Amino acid sequence: MKKLLMLTTGGTIASVEGENGLAPGVKADELLSYVSKLDNDYTMETQSLMNIDSTNMQPEYWVEIAEAVKENYDAYDGFVITHGTDTMAYTSAALSYMLQHAKKPIVITGSQIPITFQKTDAKKILQMPFALPVKA
Repeated sequence: MKKLLMLTTGGTIASVEGENGLAPGVKADELLSYVSKLDNDYTMETQSLMNIDSTNMQPEYWVEIAEAVKENYDAYDGFVITHGTDTMAYTSAALSYMLQHAKKPIVITGSQIPITFQKTDAKKILQMPFALPVKA
């Protein structure tokens, strides 16, 4: 059985409605609870790295994400990083250099509508990485 780690950073996917609009507020375990398990080929654990709007993403956070993958690399078969869509491309590019020798899947995903909303794209999007075969 494959063992995956979901690292959460905030973004729209983890947002809730607040006094001033949307703000990240859904914790890692709660985010995972919205996803139905597709099969028995994996187990999923979670770790919350930060809970920020992706417009506040900074280079030091890229380092934190890369370090979390490196620290957990030997214990897991793959990684899912949830992220806001505004700066996902920048984070993806930075991580591609920081983790360029990784032989395991590292998937970065986010959504346009929070997972807590009834008509969200997040549930379907978040299930996609889990449907992919994880190769050893």
